[in-house]
Amino acid sequence: MGYKTLNEQKRFLVSSPYKQLPKPTIYAKHKVESVYHPARMIVSQINDPTYLMSKILTDILNPLDETADSFIKSSVHLKEHLKILSIDPDCFLSTCDATNLFPSIPVKQTLGITFDLLKKDKTLNERTKWTPKQIVNLMEMS
Repeated sequence: MGYKTLNEQKRFLVSSPYKQLPKPTIYAKHKVESVYHPARMIVSQINDPTYLMSKILTDILNPLDETADSFIKSSVHLKEHLKILSIDPDCFLSTCDATNLFPSIPVKQTLGITFDLLKKDKTLNERTKWTPKQIVNLMEMS
């Protein structure tokens, strides 16, 4: 599924009409409430070729997870779901910090599941002309 050589990967490189590709910008978001960390550094890569490719992939892939029973669109949507949920009195709600979630996701298995879902997706051709294999190849490179 992966591309072994640079020449194989070059087929998907994005060319830019600019003499130089847009450079990422860095800026700070000030956090008034924090004494120890008064600012959070943000790196913006909007208009970077990888950002644009990720945006296209997001538009293609989002409908796949929106059909799942576990999909929550917003906090309002979550509130609607919680209203109809019956919870035992001795249960409690907890949250988790997902800082290290992504490194533990099995990439090969995830790509395989995504490929299978894309093959079954009856509306894929309305969102893109790419085949499931091409989409998964792009995901693998990013």
